[in-house]
Amino acid sequence: MNFLRNLFGKKQSAVEPSSEHTQSSSREAQDKAFVLDTFKLESTTPEKTQKAIKLVEKYINGEHPMDAMMQMLVPNRTKPTYKVVSNNIARQGYAHIDMKIVSVASCLRNRTVNLKDTHELAKMALEAIQHYASISIVQTFFLVPYHLRTKMVIAGSVIPPEEQCRVYSGVENLLLEIYEELPQGGTITDKIVEQKIDRLIKSL
Repeated sequence: MNFLRNLFGKKQSAVEPSSEHTQSSSREAQDKAFVLDTFKLESTTPEKTQKAIKLVEKYINGEHPMDAMMQMLVPNRTKPTYKVVSNNIARQGYAHIDMKIVSVASCLRNRTVNLKDTHELAKMALEAIQHYASISIVQTFFLVPYHLRTKMVIAGSVIPPEEQCRVYSGVENLLLEIYEELPQGGTITDKIVEQKIDRLIKSL
């Protein structure tokens, strides 16, 4: 059985939406099918299912990706840090990380930022992370371990804030990895993030 064709293949089918609403509805339907297929494949292809989980967990639990120069400037490695405070999600800001995300996030293109204001940088970085985490395929991808563990279908379900923290951690590291891959002057768009997820899926 071809793991990708069965687990993720429905997302690769050609769709010719007549409107943005139709495209969104189609993506949601595909995501629901993806979840159901994952449940089936947990027993039929356990090794490859575990490989998918391991890939997701690498982003969720890993340290911030950095190039060689940044590693010299920031010798103490950092990692995404989120916690739930009074039912709200709080994020630990890191100026060198926040600046990277804010500088290339197209969802913030019309915003003015003071690079010396670390509090505002951290706030805007979280906004960008939340924006890209809300993309259907992105959230579905990072919730793979959760729905396999709980057997809950993601579509229409309320995700516990602790689990949303894990999604944000994964997306934060994903955005930083995309940042390193961008050409000079490039920006991160919804499409680029979706394409990155598609490449990760194909790598399994």
